[in-house]
Amino acid sequence: MHYKHFSLLENEWAKLYKKPRIGIGNISLPNGGPMPPHSSHQHGLDVDLAPVANTEEEIPLTWYDSKYSRDRTQQ
Repeated sequence: MHYKHFSLLENEWAKLYKKPRIGIGNISLPNGGPMPPHSSHQHGLDVDLAPVANTEEEIPLTWYDSKYSRDRTQQ
């Protein structure tokens, strides 16, 4: 995924929600290759996105948390 895609994604998200912002985690290497401990981040296309809250809070979440929003995360 090219960095310009993140910018487009962030801009579209901001039209819907001012907060929380999108949380971006590990990004695969541009040309792929091993990236321990990830077995899936091998082809230069993978990125980890954080689960999104159903509030405006920017907090660490798992999909078990009561503040986790499946709808927002899937958007």
